[in-house]
Amino acid sequence: HYEPYRHLAERGELNIRVFWTAIRMPATPAQADAVIKEIAEQRPFQGNDYFDLVGWGELEGIAYRTDVVTRKPTSWKDLWDETYAGRRGTYVIGNTLGINFLFMTSKIYGKDFFDVDAGIAAIKRMQPKLVDFTGTIEKYLESKEVVIAVLHDGSTYDLQKRGIPLDWAAPSEGVPILDQVIQVTKGSKNKELAWKLVDAYLSPEVQTAFATELFFSPTNKTVKLPPEVARKIISGPADVDKLVLFDWAKIARQRPQWTERWNKELR
Repeated sequence: HYEPYRHLAERGELNIRVFWTAIRMPATPAQADAVIKEIAEQRPFQGNDYFDLVGWGELEGIAYRTDVVTRKPTSWKDLWDETYAGRRGTYVIGNTLGINFLFMTSKIYGKDFFDVDAGIAAIKRMQPKLVDFTGTIEKYLESKEVVIAVLHDGSTYDLQKRGIPLDWAAPSEGVPILDQVIQVTKGSKNKELAWKLVDAYLSPEVQTAFATELFFSPTNKTVKLPPEVARKIISGPADVDKLVLFDWAKIARQRPQWTERWNKELR
């Protein structure tokens, strides 16, 4: 599959966005050309270090009970408000939402996203209820065991749709993206069928369904959403510009040490 990459290089079109979609491993220059046409239809908010197809995305922010929290949060720092002592929640470092929150905290209370000693110290001061799974936070919010918590927008709006008095806030310091990716494995015996599934995920019809039913932000920019849905999710370049992206290659190298430090301080 390297031949198409050479073909792209000769035309001066070999760049990271091509790799982003060319992971489909086109076998001929013609197939590579077909892949290139798809790039313009996608919102590449997944960052330059990914070789994935992003089917949809969700934003990580603050969910809160509107019948208890009287002032809509505007900052990640609002989670440290002592009004919510004993009734706030987030995740352990093994959860993507948890480590994302650690990075945001590290930047706010330290010198950068990876100043995790500062971040861990701040979370320790916060003394939140720490859970492993998103579903646990959802149950805690529903039962009022917590009234404010780290959660992605899709889950918050899904609970809201079911009658739970919740709303979601995007902190001013930025919101990490929780991207949902779909890939075809290198050893797949049914690649053509697998790519049809990928195509289905990226189709306007399926992306619209996920957006309207589960509030997942579509990555296909041809999707047209009802205004009441669009205002709740990523719906344009301005929203994309506010996303926070992390260097996951660097994270992979340092995560074991950070996890050890986390467990020492917060277990």
